[in-house]
Amino acid sequence: MSQSIHRLELSAPPQFEKSLGYSGNRRWVSWHWEPDVEQLVYQDDKQIGSASNAAWQVFLGHSQMQPQLAEYQLDRRDRHWLLLDRTTRNLYVGEGSIVQSLLEQPEGLALLASLDSPSTLAKPQSQTIRHLVNAAIIGATASAIAALGFVSWSMLKPAPQSVTPPSEPILSNKPGTAPAMLPAGTCGVGGSGDFGGVLYPTNGGPELHVVGIYEARSDHSANNRQVGVVRVNVERQNQPMVLALSSYEPVEWQLNLAPNVQIEKIILNGYHDQTIVGAENIPVEEYSYEGTGTSFSDFPHSWTGDFANAVMIPQLQALTGRSLTSFQGCYRGTEFSLR
Repeated sequence: MSQSIHRLELSAPPQFEKSLGYSGNRRWVSWHWEPDVEQLVYQDDKQIGSASNAAWQVFLGHSQMQPQLAEYQLDRRDRHWLLLDRTTRNLYVGEGSIVQSLLEQPEGLALLASLDSPSTLAKPQSQTIRHLVNAAIIGATASAIAALGFVSWSMLKPAPQSVTPPSEPILSNKPGTAPAMLPAGTCGVGGSGDFGGVLYPTNGGPELHVVGIYEARSDHSANNRQVGVVRVNVERQNQPMVLALSSYEPVEWQLNLAPNVQIEKIILNGYHDQTIVGAENIPVEEYSYEGTGTSFSDFPHSWTGDFANAVMIPQLQALTGRSLTSFQGCYRGTEFSLR
């Protein structure tokens, strides 16, 4: 394997990813530290969200992990990411740009899994036993952390807070109705071209529309967060709505409204700071770790249809008191239209 990514001499125990704050169902998931806001972040091929700082510190500080991971400074820098194959339980460390590219390219991950399959890499019995012992040690530690709720670390270092939705039940996404897939879009000039979205049938009542991306531009790094620009054209007239705009990276959202558009409120969600222009006289609420210290739990940018693994959607529904009307998104997007 290239020095850009390599497999660790350790197998992840069954509850490893849950202890680090990941509850999704994708085969591959990564974790990396965001030094700007001092927060652990998980990312799979569909979504991004905040993870457990406490479990990360315990994992990196474990005597079995320090010799393998100390040089990467995973608790202070974002140059290297940890990658998990949830099927084989193999753990990898790689340069962030490489891991991120692999998550966007399933064929690359398939090749990685094939190269590291048992039939390709025969392991001596003593090494296999050592993997099992290490896994048991880490598994016991992770289970203990989960049981304690990370109280001791939380007392020492407060983490950014996620939005807490109201206590009433979360609204469903219109049970009994099938959404229509939105026509394929381009994600705008310079976009990633992986547009996806849905539109639910409406009865003329209040609506909730969501646009989600990971980034608006790709020329950024840990110490150079370039602000991208996303144009949102709203042509849906005479329909009271809440518009939610979400991006992991910093974005200036530029709103272009047709006559008779009725936006009651705009909600901005992001890991990094989010701003908006063209929203004069419209109430705007921002939830971003960098800008306000609060955020929704994740930053979905592709439609999966699985509300259990897109936490932001049910949180928005509970916060606004209305069911989702539409979602559209891209990994990298610069322009969207709501009709």
